[in-house]
Amino acid sequence: MDNEFKSFYYSNYINMPFFYSILTDSEGRIYIQTNTEDLEPTQLRPYDIFSRSGYYLYKTFLAIHPEVIKGGFLYTRTRDEETGDEIVQRYKIKNWDQIKTGIN
Repeated sequence: MDNEFKSFYYSNYINMPFFYSILTDSEGRIYIQTNTEDLEPTQLRPYDIFSRSGYYLYKTFLAIHPEVIKGGFLYTRTRDEETGDEIVQRYKIKNWDQIKTGIN
């Protein structure tokens, strides 16, 4: 890799934050949406999931950007472009009871 290309390649990542968003669920797990370069709106977004104590548990990919994760449901919000109304969508997490909350 020549120096000019290497400089350009690394400079793109230096100016990009490590994560895009962070939220917690009702069980205390921490969800971090990691940044990826040139992510299309239709692509899956990567999330790293950590325990309340900060231990890494899982990596998952979601097609939506959740605003709330509570009691086995994931909630997101969109806006109707014609009316301007806010629409809250609820998705059931089928394996909610199987998701670990810690490393034990």
